[in-house]
Amino acid sequence: MTKFPPLIVSLCAFALMASACTTSPAPAPGEQAVTVVNRLHWTNPVDGKRDGSRTAWPLHTLATSHTERFPLAQVKECRNGACSWGVVKAVRTISKAQGDPSGVTLALDVAVRVARRQQADTGGEQGAMAIPSDVEALQSERTVQQQVRLEYGKVTRFAFEHGIAYDLCAQRIDAAGKPLEACPVAFD
Repeated sequence: MTKFPPLIVSLCAFALMASACTTSPAPAPGEQAVTVVNRLHWTNPVDGKRDGSRTAWPLHTLATSHTERFPLAQVKECRNGACSWGVVKAVRTISKAQGDPSGVTLALDVAVRVARRQQADTGGEQGAMAIPSDVEALQSERTVQQQVRLEYGKVTRFAFEHGIAYDLCAQRIDAAGKPLEACPVAFD
């Protein structure tokens, strides 16, 4: 499977979407569509600015199970002048998605793990990242598994340890490909 940059994925999502809000099958041309925007973000340990990964997916592609593996990243926490570092590995799975006139309901599973060393295999590409052994390492692991209701244009946020957060927003798209409401999930 080819990995596309988030902007191309977002543009493809807008081009591919055109289904009625009450159904999840592939869209019919000229009809209203729904997209789900998601973003995993954290504070960049080097420059202190927000960093992250944002993608948008047509609702019909999420209806029967869709997994997204986010790129490995580093985080840092400092207390009393001493800093600890960690490598973030995160996976999001949506196993069910259904739209209706007021929003989208998702069966969501988000797993975020922070450790000294992580390995990732994302669509055939393998990577690894590690914190040196002489640096204090962060450790945490948490999974959110729940049914989530997203009202169109409103952001739902899940906070994880070490300043990591996951945002979700549902947005309707008209037949001309223009959003009917803003989805205030920032690009990093």
